[in-house]
Formats: sequence, C-alpha cells, structure tokens
Amino acid sequence: MDVSSFRLFRPFVLLTAIVALTSMAAADHVNWQTNLETSLSTANSSGRLVLMKFTADWCGYCKKMERETFTRPAVAQLVNSQFVPVLVDADQHKDLVKHLKIAGLPAILIVSPEMVILHRISGYQSEAKLLPELQKVLAEHGRKAPRQQQFAAASTMPQQPPTPPSPPAVNPFAELDSRPPQTKNVTAASNPFYTDPPIQTAQASQPPNIAPPKTAQAPATAEITPSFGGLCLPAVTESRSLVSGTPKIAARYHGKILYFSSEDHLRRFQQNPSKYWPMLDGASPVALVEGNQTVEGSLEFAAMFRGKLWVNSSMEELQKFVADPSYYVDALENR
Repeated sequence: MDVSSFRLFRPFVLLTAIVALTSMAAADHVNWQTNLETSLSTANSSGRLVLMKFTADWCGYCKKMERETFTRPAVAQLVNSQFVPVLVDADQHKDLVKHLKIAGLPAILIVSPEMVILHRISGYQSEAKLLPELQKVLAEHGRKAPRQQQFAAASTMPQQPPTPPSPPAVNPFAELDSRPPQTKNVTAASNPFYTDPPIQTAQASQPPNIAPPKTAQAPATAEITPSFGGLCLPAVTESRSLVSGTPKIAARYHGKILYFSSEDHLRRFQQNPSKYWPMLDGASPVALVEGNQTVEGSLEFAAMFRGKLWVNSSMEELQKFVADPSYYVDALENR
C-alpha cells in the first residue's frame, strides 16, 4: 500500500477547475486513483465515500468490467461525482487483500474516509447490476457533495463525517504490519508512558486486577463516561467492527471505564487484557510526539503496527501516523 505523505496546499480554485474539467472531459471512464492514503484524504475533505476496486493483470472479468461497465456514461458519472475511486492491484498489495478479506476478483469495497467498510460487491457486475448497488450505498451512507457543483471537489474545510448507521460496519483499521519490523519493538513493559505493572496473561496463576466500576456511591444524577466511546475492545479488535458495549457489562482497567457487548467479551478481556489494550493506554502517539500532550484516542482512528494497536484522536492524526508510523513509535521509545 502506498503510504507516501500527501500534500493539501494547492489553491482551491485551481484544484476545483482541474477536477471539474477532468470529470466533464472523461464522462465515459472512471478517473481511477492509485494512492489509497491520498484518496482517503480527498474523500474526507470532499464528503465522499471511497470506492476501492481490486483487480489484477490475470483477471479476465476485471478487464471485462473495465471495458463494458466502467466505460458506461451513467456508471462513470456516478462513480466520478459521488465517490473517490481507487484502483488496487491485488498482486502488489497482497497483505491489504488478505487483511480486508478479499476472497476473489473482481471485488469492490465501499469505505468511509476512516476506512470503515460500508459495503462489499463481489464478482463481475454489469451496468444494470452495479448501478442499483451503488445507489443503494449512497442512499444508506452517502454524504452530501458540495453545493453548486456536479462533480465533487476538495473543500477548503474538512467536513465532519456522519456516524455510520446501524448495524456497526467493519473497521479494518490501517494495517501497517506488512512493513519490515524494526530492530527494537515497542512493548507495554518498555513504553515510558505505560506506568502500570506488566499485564498478566491468561496463563498467569492469578487473574489481572480488573474491577467493576464503583457506581453505587455516585449521586443519582452523575453520569459515567466510558473510554473509547463505549466500544467493546475485544469485539473491535477481533472482528474489526465498531461494536458498542453496554453499561450493564462494565469494568475499570488502568483507571478507565470500559463497556463490553457481552459477558464472554468481558471474560476474554479479563483473561488476556494485553491482547486488546491499546498502546500508551489509548493516548494518541501523534499528540504525544508533536505536542507532548496526552490526548485520548478513538478506535475510529486506529492503526495496527508491529502487532500493536495504536489509536489517534482525529483523521488528521491517523493520516500522519499511517504516513510514517516508525517515526512516531521510535520517537516514543527513545524518549
């Protein structure tokens, strides 16, 4: 996956003109991008979803779709105006294909700018089959395009993405483990910001100290705010889905209130919390390195790197971390 840094300082007027003219001149084909990170940034600023098309040189039906489906004016116009289209070579991005569970080609994923999978389309699709699928996705998850512009262009101010509707969509995070490991690994025990004792695993003789939150003494009007937006850490980590927990199944760990979606998820966390617990106790690595600030991250902006879960507090921070994760992780290790 190309994770090169992206630059957003080109003049808005020039960028809008280029996008609009290119779209009108190429109404019979899709304006495919190849840089996923740049495409996610564009989608975030323009309020569009990302259409990821997985292909390969040996895939005959992939080429057939290129010739017969994506050259249809109705398809090309819809994709160019309502999505940020990205072409992914499955042979060059095998780790990404495996991580996103692409079982065969051709395949299409519709994702949000936060890389939340909203819809999967598998196999060859004719115009008659593809258009209704895309229109359905837009009806359920679509974002409003900028006004007075048929072809969406990058906005000067990023729009706040809406919360995906129920049921929770798959969140594959930003998977970075395919990169060569460094000579030194950041672990909970070696991290200077990780002040608690080493976490015991399920094989330890005594279970880790995970206590239910003390709520009985709290005033009736007091509200308990769970960490990580109330999402269930084991469910999110194992299924890559944004699964909400319930206050009826809660526990306190490392000074944070955690919600779980089931008793089984709570038991699994109690048996091996280090398997699910984010690095830096859930603080944003970017905020710590760049601003020396402890800011709680969100699982919506999470990334897996060197087998560990890192959470960021915003899309901008996630993009910075994905662009050069080793810089931030090594900087924290060497502090």
